[in-house]
Amino acid sequence: MKPSDPLLIALVSVALLYFLLLGVRSLIRNYDFCVICASVSMTWIGLLVLFLSGKFSDSVIIALLMGQSMVGLYYTLEKRVDEDAKIFRLPFLLTLIFLGYHAIKFPGFSLNALFLVLLLWVVFLTVYFLRNNYRVRTVAKKIIECCKNW
Repeated sequence: MKPSDPLLIALVSVALLYFLLLGVRSLIRNYDFCVICASVSMTWIGLLVLFLSGKFSDSVIIALLMGQSMVGLYYTLEKRVDEDAKIFRLPFLLTLIFLGYHAIKFPGFSLNALFLVLLLWVVFLTVYFLRNNYRVRTVAKKIIECCKNW
C-alpha cells in the first residue's frame, strides 16, 4: 500500500467526511441531508478539482463516485416527483451520465451524445404532453411503469 494510492485516498476521504458531516448534521437540526451522499459527492468533487488541475490522476475512482451520486440523485428525485413526471427517468439519467462524462473528459465534448440526449428529451416531452391521447396514454403508462414490480 503506497501513500499515493488513489483508492485509499478516496476511501479515507469518504470515511472522514462521513464522520465530520455526521457531527455537522447533528448540530444543524433544521436541515437534514444524507451524510453518505454528501461525503461521496464532496469526495468526487474535490478529486475532480485535483484531477483537472493535474494533481490527481485516477479518473476511474472519480467516475465510480460520480456514478454513485448520479444514482442517489436519480432515486431521491424519483421518490419526490409526481407519478406522471416519472416518465422522464431515462432522459434524466442519460443527462446525468452525459454531464458526468464531460466533467471528467473536460474540455472534450460529444456533440452526437448531446444530440441523442436532447432528442430523447423532445420525444419524452412530446409523450408527456400528449399522454391524455388514447394512443399515447398506453406508451406513457408503459414508460412510467417500466421499473415497477421487477
